[in-house]
Amino acid sequence: MFSLRQLLVGSTAFIRATPFLFKNRLGIWYLVPAALYFALSILAFLSLSHWLAPQVESWLAQQLNVNMPDGDVKWWTTMLTFLVKSALFLSGWVIKILVFLLLSKVMKYVILILLSPVLAYLSEKTDSILTGKAYPWSTQQFIKDIGRGILFALRSLFAELVILLGVGVISFFAPAISPLAVAFLFVVNCFYMGVSLMDYVAERRKLNVSESMNFMRENKWTVIGIGFMFNVFYMLPLLGIVLAPLNGAVGCVLAQHQLED
Repeated sequence: MFSLRQLLVGSTAFIRATPFLFKNRLGIWYLVPAALYFALSILAFLSLSHWLAPQVESWLAQQLNVNMPDGDVKWWTTMLTFLVKSALFLSGWVIKILVFLLLSKVMKYVILILLSPVLAYLSEKTDSILTGKAYPWSTQQFIKDIGRGILFALRSLFAELVILLGVGVISFFAPAISPLAVAFLFVVNCFYMGVSLMDYVAERRKLNVSESMNFMRENKWTVIGIGFMFNVFYMLPLLGIVLAPLNGAVGCVLAQHQLED
């Protein structure tokens, strides 16, 4: 059943996470996803685009029956094929742009996986600040939290891809429902992004995977609210990828405490 209260609590908790982090001197952790994003983007973009773009350029040259000029050929000898060379040049940049857009979609799950140590720490730290409960350091528990965070991120990605495939097949045979399918898939994505972030709360409550998913379903509109804000912020260039993961993890704790209070 739809719960406006849960949805609003989840959405507003995401926003409240930023002042909460800075108030408690945890804002410096925003530098971690920023550095990670730059490193991953540069590495993936350069490696993929430099491999893929030349392949496309060579394929186009073969299709157009044009030989790629040697580096020693003077510029005026290529004037007759100027338009073709321009097309080849632009095709390479088109591929680079497409690779960048694709990476930006996949990057959010990669970021959640790689940031799992930070998200686990901030989730526990937030809970400790709110409740006054001290969580003694346990390397074994910390590694377990990281592994579970990775598991849920991969599980969410797989589940979302399965649903995407199923809805895509249905939409192919019934194109009239495509607008509804797009809206449904967005809600599904919000839910699974929220699940990946809310599980840190479930883990501290000693819930197993099955119990955690039941917990998520009981609080699904809170989870969707967190995931919705995550996706909205993720659309913001650079700022989104810096704020979204940390605000999501901290916002889940803030939201759950607000609902229980």
